Amino acid sequence: MNGFRIGWIVSPWNKNFMEAVSVTSVFSYQASLVNSMMAKVLGDREFIDGFINLVSTNLLDAYNKTTSYLKQNNIPYTPAQAGHFLWINIKEPLLTWKNNNLKPGEARLTSTDQLTFDDEYAMWLDTVNRGRIYITAGVNFKASEPGWARIIFAQPWDKLKVGLDRLLAFTTSSEPQSPKTTKSNL
Repeated sequence: MNGFRIGWIVSPWNKNFMEAVSVTSVFSYQASLVNSMMAKVLGDREFIDGFINLVSTNLLDAYNKTTSYLKQNNIPYTPAQAGHFLWINIKEPLLTWKNNNLKPGEARLTSTDQLTFDDEYAMWLDTVNRGRIYITAGVNFKASEPGWARIIFAQPWDKLKVGLDRLLAFTTSSEPQSPKTTKSNL
């Protein structure tokens, strides 16, 4: 459970994994007070049922708001099957960003098919360093092609919307992006 820094591993079918984990588990024992508190929380069936219902409702609401936003802004995505992540297709914004950030001697790209994982990585660094926006580039999750990103939609909607708006504004800006001056690139 986040906040308590406690978790569980349930793997009754993988004996080798459980043996490996048990060797290192002594280094991550929880305090007896935390164990006692979590036992009481997990034993409260009414609380657990209410908590699961609340989380499920909030997660569905966040998913619906996020996918509606993506549809309104013509951003393709892969529908989520479970969890709190979405794969979004940002090939078009990546193409715009790339063409606005060409290195000397580089030719303008005319198609998203010309994008590379290096382009995706460069945009990711730029969005973090200058745009102050964090998305997870698909290259970090072994995406099969450049231009995919993973976003967490289980965030307060007002904050997520600000992040998505900033991402679109930053990557699709018609202004050339000049490098941020830092001590390391002076």
